[in-house]
Order: sequence, then C-alpha cells, then structure tokens
Amino acid sequence: MKLLARLYTWNALPNGHRVGFYNFWSGRRTRAAAFRRRLRTDLGIVLDLLRQGVIVPQIAARYPLTEVSAALVFAEARSRPGKVVLEP
Repeated sequence: MKLLARLYTWNALPNGHRVGFYNFWSGRRTRAAAFRRRLRTDLGIVLDLLRQGVIVPQIAARYPLTEVSAALVFAEARSRPGKVVLEP
C-alpha cells in the first residue's frame, strides 16, 4: 500500500513526470516471439537512456568478481538501496 501511495503522490506532482508499473517478464511463456521483440525494443530504449545520462542506475556497492561471497553478504544484508555490481 505504501508503494501505491507513493506512485499516486508522484503522479499528482505538477512537474509533468509520470510513474507506473512495468512487468518486464509478462508474456515470456505464452507469446515468446512477441516477448523477444518487446524485450529487444524496451532494452534498447533503456540502454539508450543510460548512455544519454537521462537515467542513472542506483549502485549500492561494487566488488571485484573475486569477492563474490562478500558481495552476496552485502546484498543480502539490504543495508543500502541499489544494486551490487560485480566487476571482472
């Protein structure tokens, strides 16, 4: 309920931005060809926005691949919002 309240609040702001739900995996099993086309298109858009700097990923921590166990412990602790990135 808190998430829905937050979405409604963000959508009510007068800045013109809108927020909504997006199910990335919908249709994966039932409509495989359409799912792959949509996935290719959607990921292309997201990667383009990342490249342009329009959206910025929220990274909680970066770990070298050799420290994967420490990265897992950090991620499971959920002490900071964002993703844990493993770097080769």
